[in-house]
Amino acid sequence: EPSAGGGINPFSPAFPHHSCGAFVASGIDSVAKCAQAVAAASWPSDPYLAWSDLSLFCFRCTEAQAAAAPNGVEEPGYDIFKVGPLLPQVQSWSPAPPPPSGAAGGGWHGR
Repeated sequence: EPSAGGGINPFSPAFPHHSCGAFVASGIDSVAKCAQAVAAASWPSDPYLAWSDLSLFCFRCTEAQAAAAPNGVEEPGYDIFKVGPLLPQVQSWSPAPPPPSGAAGGGWHGR
């Protein structure tokens, strides 16, 4: 069922209670941070992620791995999410990049 915003909630798992794919990072304390890590590592070739709020492990998954996962054993704590819809949310929270070096002050640094 679509949310009141007219779209699907990107924080709603595509496949709840399943894991898939290749290990990306540990100590990841939110699905948004897992999306950032997967985007940096291998998105869009790995369009899904699996994240556990118990182990704080983050995995990257291909379309085929994500689709095959629900046929396997349920993994409590893990959920599979689609990375693409999460990225605009994640990027909107990221701090602006620092100005190019030398932009601040702008003076000539001679001898």
